[in-house]
Amino acid sequence: MKKMISIILTLVLSGFSEIHVGGVISVDTRWNVEDGPYIIDSDLLIAKKTKLTITSGTQVIIGSSDRPSSIPQLDKIDSFSVAIKVEGTLICSGRSSKRITFVPEKLGQPHSWYGIVFDNKGELESELAYCDITGAYSGITAINSTPLIRACVIEHNFLGIQCREMGNAQIINCIIARNFTSGLKVNNSNPYLTNNIIYANRNLGLWCDGSSKVNVEFNLFSGNGDGNFLECDPELGVLVKLNNNRDSVDFANNLFKDPVFSGSAAEFEAKEKDLSLPTNDSNIKNKIIASIIHEKQPTQPLKLAAQEKFELSRYSPCINSGNPAEFYNDRDGSRNDMGISGGTEISKKKR
Repeated sequence: MKKMISIILTLVLSGFSEIHVGGVISVDTRWNVEDGPYIIDSDLLIAKKTKLTITSGTQVIIGSSDRPSSIPQLDKIDSFSVAIKVEGTLICSGRSSKRITFVPEKLGQPHSWYGIVFDNKGELESELAYCDITGAYSGITAINSTPLIRACVIEHNFLGIQCREMGNAQIINCIIARNFTSGLKVNNSNPYLTNNIIYANRNLGLWCDGSSKVNVEFNLFSGNGDGNFLECDPELGVLVKLNNNRDSVDFANNLFKDPVFSGSAAEFEAKEKDLSLPTNDSNIKNKIIASIIHEKQPTQPLKLAAQEKFELSRYSPCINSGNPAEFYNDRDGSRNDMGISGGTEISKKKR
C-alpha cells in the first residue's frame, strides 16, 4: 500500500479530457500530450532522484487551491500560490511545431501562480525546451542548479527568470518579453545568456546584484522601459563595434535594436523603405511608368502575416547575428538566429 501512495500525486481523471495533479512525485513519471491537459491544483514537488518528463505539445494549466502542508514554501508569495518545485529532474521536450505551455487557469490575472522553481544541486540536469510560460510571479527560478532553458517564451510574468544562490542557468535562444519588474534578475549566481531576445519588459531587461559574473553575449535588448541593465557590467550596452550585419554592438556582441517581428509596425516601416518592393499604389503619381518598372523588376512576395508568434521578419537584425560557434548553428547549418527560431531541435548544453 505504501508503494502505491509513494507518489502523493493526486491523479483524477475528468472524463477523457483532463488530468488533475498535485502533491509529491516520487517515482519517474511521464506526461503525454494525448492524456492532457494537466491541471495542477496544488503545489507540485518533483522529489530528489525522481524525473518528470513532459512530452511535446502538452498543455499544463495551473489552478489555485490551498497548499499541501508537506511541501515547504519559498516565501510569502509562494504561500498563497501554486508552484512547480524541482528537487529532482524536469525534462520538457517540446518541439518548434509542438510547444509545451504553462498557463494559469484564469488568464489575464498577473502572477496568479508562483512559477517553476529549480533547487536540485547534485541531480541530473533539467531542461526546458520549446516551452511557453506565462502569468507567474517568477516564470523560472534557478537556485543551486544549472537548468538548460532554450527556445522558450517567458512573457507576462512579474519576473521573467530569476537566478539566485548559485542558480547558474543556461538560457539560450529564448524570448523574454513583457514581464513586469525585469526580464531577468540575478543574485549571487553566474548564468549564461546567448542568442536571446530580451524585449519590452515593463521596467528592466537584466537586473544584477553588482557582483555576480553574468556571461551575456550575442543577445538583443530593446524596449525595456527603465533600461536594459541595472547593477550589471558597466561595459554592457556601450556600443563599440559593428557585427557581421554592420549593426552596432557592445563588447559582448549584444544588439540594441528593434527585433522586427513578422507583422509588427517595425516590419511595416522596413517594407516602406525597401526600394526592391513595388511602391504602394496610393503613393504612385504616374502609374503607367510604375507598371513598366515593376514588370521589369519582379520581386518575391512577402508573407502578409506572421505564421507564429515572435517569428523574425526578413528585415530583423537578429538573423545571422547569434553566437557564431558551430555548436549553435540553425537547423539549415547557417549561423544562429537570435530568438526561438534559432538553433536546432536537438538538445545541447555547453559552457
